[in-house]
Amino acid sequence: MGIRVAAALICCVACSSSAPPAALDTAPCTSACEGRVCGPDGCGGTCGTCAVPATCSQSGVCEGAVGPCDSTCADLGYECGDHCGIICGSCSDGNLCTEHRCECRPSCSVETCGEPDGCGGSCGPCPVSVTCPDCPLSLEVVARESALLGQPESVVVALSFRGAPEALPVLADLRFQVSGPARLTRIGMAPSLMNAGKTLVADPDSGLPYRRLGDGTWQLMITPGASSPIEPGPWLFLRYELDPPDRPEAAVPFVIALVPREETFAPQAADAALWGTALGKPLVVWAQPVHRGDR
Repeated sequence: MGIRVAAALICCVACSSSAPPAALDTAPCTSACEGRVCGPDGCGGTCGTCAVPATCSQSGVCEGAVGPCDSTCADLGYECGDHCGIICGSCSDGNLCTEHRCECRPSCSVETCGEPDGCGGSCGPCPVSVTCPDCPLSLEVVARESALLGQPESVVVALSFRGAPEALPVLADLRFQVSGPARLTRIGMAPSLMNAGKTLVADPDSGLPYRRLGDGTWQLMITPGASSPIEPGPWLFLRYELDPPDRPEAAVPFVIALVPREETFAPQAADAALWGTALGKPLVVWAQPVHRGDR
């Protein structure tokens, strides 16, 4: 009888000391991502991913990627400028740092027109105030307003016709080639056009009395309106604003020229008389220097 009681007590002690089932363990998992940027977090998730082509190492660090500051100036071929706080170099006098490469900086002004610019090119043509005084069509600078109080300099160019009275046009399709730091801001018609009942064709997109064509030229079309011919004399006045250069030695001229082409005038007799002669040289205008005290 005593043996049976001892066995029962042993059984009860063993049952009371047994651990609960694993399924009942609900303690939360703590991820192990401290010091890691990628790889498993120890709880079935991830500490992050690496951008291709980098891969995650055993220590949870992305390897194999090149950051923007890992390359040196020499690796990138930089000659000048700043890269990640490091000076890659400087350009010699007269050269300009452009996108980390040294480029020759032209030095030009109206005083050096027609001369070399120091970079293998030319400083541009010298001033020409009238294209051809004796041609049927000519351009001429008739007014200039200096740049004061921060305003750009303005130049007024007159388009004049000096054709023969027996071959006067009733309409015109004029083309201009323009280059340099200038903007066309206003067009005025002279009495010779207004008295003949003429108008300028407006661009359907902008509504302006001129338009730029696909080849880069500018077009001004004088409509027939009334059938009256256009008498010789000034026809149009074009007002341009000239932007001053950032540096005095970086000046470039404003150049405008008439473009020879077929069927500029109508009737045909007027057109034939026009192209029987030359148009002369382009009009060349250099912006006047602006002193700091004037701006």
